[in-house]
Amino acid sequence: GVHAAHMAGVIHRDLKPENIILSESDGQIVPKVVDFGVSKMVGASSVPNASLTRTGALVGTPHYMALEQVDGTNDIDARTDVYAFGVLLYRALTGHYPFDGTSLGEVILKIGTKDAVPMRMLRPDLPPALDAVVLRALSRDRNKRHSDLEDLARSLVQFTAPRSAS
Repeated sequence: GVHAAHMAGVIHRDLKPENIILSESDGQIVPKVVDFGVSKMVGASSVPNASLTRTGALVGTPHYMALEQVDGTNDIDARTDVYAFGVLLYRALTGHYPFDGTSLGEVILKIGTKDAVPMRMLRPDLPPALDAVVLRALSRDRNKRHSDLEDLARSLVQFTAPRSAS
């Protein structure tokens, strides 16, 4: 769903567990992304609610925000949501945020200056290649992240269990 939004030029900017709902369709559980309330059109020079998205404003949920989002420049693209999805994966697989702190400032400082602790330090049973995929999504340098969510999904396919024919 988010990749489809990206293809339409929309960056979600607030991917987090609360914005992913599970619904049933044809007997299958299907995740759906909701709350595009702080989304942004790529290349948009103006937005309806400029007070929420002005340069220097913090828009999103800090634990899930990429460096280019927390620095307030609004110079974002699909790789900003790739980062947030990396945080979702990291937290789902380890139970921890890659960057945490006792204050907003501490979280933002860590996002801007630290590398995430490899997941295998917290979960030694995880495959090293999976750790590498997630850490790539969490790179501070967005040029080192997956180019988009489809690229990230292709990197994750090797870790999915084969589906049985029904």
